[in-house]
Amino acid sequence: MAGIVCELLAAVGLAVAACEDQGPAVPPPFPDSDQGVFEFKAPAPPPLPQPKPGRLQFVPPLFDYGRVLPGNNGGSTLNVVNEGGEAVRIGAVVLGVEQGGGKGEFQLDGRDCEGRTLAPGQGCAVTVDFDVFKKATPGDMVARIVATTGKGDTVSANLEVLVGKKPRIARPAPPPPPKPKAWPKPIRDEGREAAARILAERRAGAWDVGQPPLPSATALPPVIPAQSKSSTDYMDKGYSMTSVDSSLPVDQGRVVSTVRYIHGIVETGINSQVAGEQGGKLIIQVSKDVYSPEHDNLLIPKGSRLDCQYDSLEKQGDSRLPVVCKRVLRAEDYAELFEIAAPAGDTMGRAGVPGEVDNRIWERYGTAFIVSALSVAATVATEHFSQLSPGLAAGGSKLSDDFGEITAKILEQSVNLAPIITIAQGTRVVIMPRNDWVLRNPGTRRVAKK
Repeated sequence: MAGIVCELLAAVGLAVAACEDQGPAVPPPFPDSDQGVFEFKAPAPPPLPQPKPGRLQFVPPLFDYGRVLPGNNGGSTLNVVNEGGEAVRIGAVVLGVEQGGGKGEFQLDGRDCEGRTLAPGQGCAVTVDFDVFKKATPGDMVARIVATTGKGDTVSANLEVLVGKKPRIARPAPPPPPKPKAWPKPIRDEGREAAARILAERRAGAWDVGQPPLPSATALPPVIPAQSKSSTDYMDKGYSMTSVDSSLPVDQGRVVSTVRYIHGIVETGINSQVAGEQGGKLIIQVSKDVYSPEHDNLLIPKGSRLDCQYDSLEKQGDSRLPVVCKRVLRAEDYAELFEIAAPAGDTMGRAGVPGEVDNRIWERYGTAFIVSALSVAATVATEHFSQLSPGLAAGGSKLSDDFGEITAKILEQSVNLAPIITIAQGTRVVIMPRNDWVLRNPGTRRVAKK
């Protein structure tokens, strides 16, 4: 189609550049490749942001110690932190006083930071101590800490101390003087005055049985001086009455008398069923020290042991176990007391040790109840079968009688069973001596002669 158009144009004398012979169409060349793989170059990445320069900062930038009285001291620790993005080297850390230099002095210790290179986010410590002079006047004492970097930059922190005056403490007012004590008025004892007058008349040999004059309402009677009484002023007590003379004073320093109580704890449990003819054995440990009346000697120390015996309960209704201690072994020096025969009771001092009592009801009546039930059953059966067989009725009657005899024998053997009492280990008891216990003084021991 394109060729026909070009021929018509040529016939009319027109020439078109598009109709000129341009040769065969050639495709554009492919880009350079290696073994058929095209190479595409990625675009260049954007430039990285420049890191922030290192920057030092005191934390905290201002430290206020508050009010400090003259003669006191204090201190604090500040941190120097690198808050930039590059490492910073610290050159010197110096201290300068800006105000109040005459009120006190500061001491700086920056050895942890001087000459040190801090990475980003890393820090070091600076210690500052101060002393306030005793005669310092009130006012502010301010100091500045300056840290210099290797590039010449500086960073600073302020320290403030308020020197205050000791508050004047008002002396408390003296307490008011105590009121004079009002002594009660003396009470007249007319009976004592009459008795003193009678005694005076007896000693003088006179005996006035008349009515003493009544005291006047305005004038006080004369004061009779006190006189010492003699044995003749008292009536003899020997008139038809039995008297008991007291003994001389007794030294109770090493004596446990019968009016003392010894508190103890049962070490071994008790079951009175197997007491035997001689009784069961029991150990009681003293739980409280026993001192002399003057409290100067320890008579029975805590931890001492008592060798005791107990008997079984005798009859129904008994609920307390009789316990008698025979021997005492002291805890400290192992001194012994024999044949003391001291009874034990409960914590209130009542005789006998209480416990859990088993009256043995089933053992006493259980077997007899079963045999009696069998006898009743045999009697009922005999009455039922008596019309069927006379021999069976006679045998049933004989069986019932035998059961009755067996029941009577069982009751005879078991009705007198003694109850059993059980006392747990750790029960608290009280031992009451029947005789005075005299402890020998170790200093008076005698050595047997050979």
